[in-house]
Amino acid sequence: NILILFYFSGAIKAHPDFVQPLSSSPGIYFDRIGKLNVINGQLDIVSYVDILHINPHLNNLNQILLTTKLLCKQANNNQCDSILSPLTVRYNDIKREYNSISHLISNRQKRSAWFSAVGTAFKHIFGTLDEDDALKYSSAIDTIQKDNKKLAELMKQNILVTTSTLESFKKSINQLDNNQNQISIALNQLLNHTNNISKISNILILENKVNSILTNLESSLLTLSFQLEDLTNAITLCSQNILHPFILSPGELYRELVNNGRHLPADTRIPLSLRLENIYVIMSLSKVVCYYYNDKLVFVLQIPLVMNEEFNLYHNLALPIPHNALKPNLFSLILPSYSYTAISKDKLSFCNLDSLDKCRSVNSEFFLCQIPTVLSTNGHPTCESELLTKTISALPVQCQTKTIFGELDIWKPLVNNQWIYVQSQSSKISVDCGVSEIRELKVFGTGVLHTPEMCTVYTKSTRLISTNNVLNISIPIPTFDFSIINDSCCKLDTKSNSLENSASPISLQGIDLDEFTLNNINRKFISDLNKIIEEKPLLTKYGTHYLTLTFLISLIVLGYVIFKLSKLVHRFKSNFHVSFSKPTPADDVVSRTQSVTPIPEPRYREVV
Repeated sequence: NILILFYFSGAIKAHPDFVQPLSSSPGIYFDRIGKLNVINGQLDIVSYVDILHINPHLNNLNQILLTTKLLCKQANNNQCDSILSPLTVRYNDIKREYNSISHLISNRQKRSAWFSAVGTAFKHIFGTLDEDDALKYSSAIDTIQKDNKKLAELMKQNILVTTSTLESFKKSINQLDNNQNQISIALNQLLNHTNNISKISNILILENKVNSILTNLESSLLTLSFQLEDLTNAITLCSQNILHPFILSPGELYRELVNNGRHLPADTRIPLSLRLENIYVIMSLSKVVCYYYNDKLVFVLQIPLVMNEEFNLYHNLALPIPHNALKPNLFSLILPSYSYTAISKDKLSFCNLDSLDKCRSVNSEFFLCQIPTVLSTNGHPTCESELLTKTISALPVQCQTKTIFGELDIWKPLVNNQWIYVQSQSSKISVDCGVSEIRELKVFGTGVLHTPEMCTVYTKSTRLISTNNVLNISIPIPTFDFSIINDSCCKLDTKSNSLENSASPISLQGIDLDEFTLNNINRKFISDLNKIIEEKPLLTKYGTHYLTLTFLISLIVLGYVIFKLSKLVHRFKSNFHVSFSKPTPADDVVSRTQSVTPIPEPRYREVV
């Protein structure tokens, strides 16, 4: 406990200043990741096993078992039968194991067989392989079988055919042949003794012959059993990208590479130095392919080859720099072109990566990556390459910047227990390293927080836990002589001042700085644009429904209009008929007046 307390106390004293403010920066942070090698082809280590002999040996052993069993019965030897029973069981196990391999091969033949121009079928078992590669490997095997001196010529094609597996297999085959020859001789002798059994005075001679046959038979079965078991395990491990030591052991691979590595092309090399302790790492970086062709099980170990040039790998992070250190709510930053940039040691070439997901990691600080194009820093300059390779006092023209007006609360982890912080409000953090004293610090603005190993940092929004896995990264730390806030691209003017005085700052918390890259922004813009393009308008999306509904509504309206019109016409006709046929009172008086004949008045005669 005393040692632990002393260690952590020493760690805290060794870091009197955990907080490193970054008030002057170009607006981008280059986090050192480690070394990068560019994959430039592969070396194919081809090992093969000829399994043509297995089935004939199995048939011979079966015949020997039957013959021996028959002779034992004729000799009435019970001990012979008791020994033959477990041998028969072992033979049946061997037969089943061989059938499992044959079944695997035959099934693959039906499902994924390739037929070349001459009609030969390839059975692809495991791994990534095409017909051209299989033909190339098989041709190399045939070449080596005919002439071992062609090995150097094949190495120029990055193909190394190993013969160690074949030689060990030949030893096993020779042992099987010797055993079977001895069994055949012993069987013939036993057969002669059995025919003359009545003349034998000593039964021990017969038992001795039987025991000799059984011993050789057991040895043959064991040899064949081990071979089939190794083949089955090799095929199974191939599916897990592991090369079985029976096919090629690490020691054999080391000797093959040491003896033949000088024949590799001059512009490529093995990723690691050729030492026996590195062979396991080299094998873990490789891919394993297995296929069946022409009675041979072929195993290919594909070792990546890299360019001789080594690159320094940086993680590009946008770094918001405040314009006002006392009131950090207006920030400017550079939008990185890519998430990662690798610069050669001579600073003449570089390459860009969006992620390291497809790279093979040797350890936490060494990467093998398939890079489509390695660019020249002079011929194809980018913002990152200009900043990393040249001494400049102004922002390169290739850089694209962004200004943010808001309240930021950002924590971004870096390597070796470091974190970028961007805090618009003054924040108090606590550093707990397991000792009695918990140190409290203030963070404000933009900077980098350094913590000792195995410490926990408590902030207002998150908890940061450091580890004891500190990497020894021996690549240079970039330094710059200018700040983005003083550059002509991002200087404050009256417009930005009025914006700061009139608009309310946005609140950004927990933002990942990796999202501030041109590729991510472009992808998001294209994705949003595709959504707009792919999203159909309501009229297009529901055109049939709208058409049907419009048609029904039109029919209803038309029917209603027709009904109203017909009703109006009917009423008009009715009114017209009544008004035409029924006289008015005035007309009736006139009519009556006109129709009544006036009665003549009586005349009066005067009497005188």
